[in-house]
Amino acid sequence: MAEHSEVFISATTRDLASYRREIKDTLLSLQIFPIEEISFTRAYGPLKEMLRALIGRCDAVIHLAGFYYGTEPPQRPSREPRRSYTQIEYDIARELGRPIYLFLATEEFDNTETPTQTDEEKNLQFAHRQAIQTCGDLYYWFASTEQVANRVKELRFPARGTAAPRRVINLPYNSLGPLFKGRDSTLVELRQRLMGGGGRRSFAGRWRSGKRPWAPSTPKWRLA
Repeated sequence: MAEHSEVFISATTRDLASYRREIKDTLLSLQIFPIEEISFTRAYGPLKEMLRALIGRCDAVIHLAGFYYGTEPPQRPSREPRRSYTQIEYDIARELGRPIYLFLATEEFDNTETPTQTDEEKNLQFAHRQAIQTCGDLYYWFASTEQVANRVKELRFPARGTAAPRRVINLPYNSLGPLFKGRDSTLVELRQRLMGGGGRRSFAGRWRSGKRPWAPSTPKWRLA
């Protein structure tokens, strides 16, 4: 069974939440599985380890940079520069060599909320935006969710490689393809809830004879 591509969405939440949702819906319409980090409580070290595992299994990253710095993880080592959660996602994607599709908000971009931030945080985000503009990679300007959605539809994401991790009984699954057609949104929500938890959850069940191999009859959950 062919695997669908998985794309990590990296963007601050307070000012770009509507853009994240738009990208997620657009990816689903393209039969691409959107991946997000929705837990913002991890300390610096565990956060980086988790992001390496999460982004490492994705085929590409979409990174949006607005004008809001965002939240940063606690317990930052003194040798490490200040970076927000979203900026660290960008750093990890670079470190792992993942294809990154870059989007920069214009001064006039449609934003329903303008969070307050310190002058230092403004400068840190400005420096991040400048780094994107001078990194030599292609980036796209955006001023509305419609512009972002249209651009995402035009992108050509890498196909799921044969070396991509495949899990048979452990959740979260890789994309389940046409067997769950029409249930993509439910699977996304399920995956995010599981990945945001404090432990590893496994899925076990007996298979009915004559049923498709991905349809468990009497599932049960256990926390490992």
